Amino acid sequence: MLIDYTLILLYVSSIVVFLGTPGPVAVLVANSSVNGGISAGMKTIIGTNLASIILISVSFLMINGIFSANDHALSFLTFFGALYLIYFSIDTLKSKVNLSKESLDKNKSKSWLRSGFLIGISNPKDILFFIAFFPAFFNVTDNKTASMFVLLTIWVILDYALLFLLSFFFTKVSKENTANKINKCSGSILLLIACFALYTSAPEVFQVLA
Repeated sequence: MLIDYTLILLYVSSIVVFLGTPGPVAVLVANSSVNGGISAGMKTIIGTNLASIILISVSFLMINGIFSANDHALSFLTFFGALYLIYFSIDTLKSKVNLSKESLDKNKSKSWLRSGFLIGISNPKDILFFIAFFPAFFNVTDNKTASMFVLLTIWVILDYALLFLLSFFFTKVSKENTANKINKCSGSILLLIACFALYTSAPEVFQVLA
């Protein structure tokens, strides 16, 4: 099996830049880590990673012609994901961080995994990346199935590593005043992202429903 290491290097660089760009997933991981510690951060990362694996698989199936993505379906996915993100961000803005042990135990019971998955699967940035950009790297080997395995493995490793570093960094916040400021800031960013996603997807959704 021939492997194009130059293309792999380009792929790795692209992922690092992509994951390093602020977006709803990174903000959510930071928020969950501040509120619920490393456990909540890891649950969120698992949820977002599962969503990424699904989007990568869809991209692979598309490039092989098994089925084609429907533009309207993607708009609906983004639309409902934005609605959930608005709900989540407003709840974040209303909440106050309590870094006591009792509070952290309570926060760990929240469904961070579900939130991570829903925001990851409906994130328009991820959808555009995987469907429009990811297929360009399917020639990393001379076998498409092998390429899928190689690219997916690299993605999972880098995704977990980079988001874990982000989560670990924010779990070091020990002052409640600082934690609450981060909480409000992340909630505001999530709300802005959600409003933009809603603004871009709503016209097409309402046009289809009309």
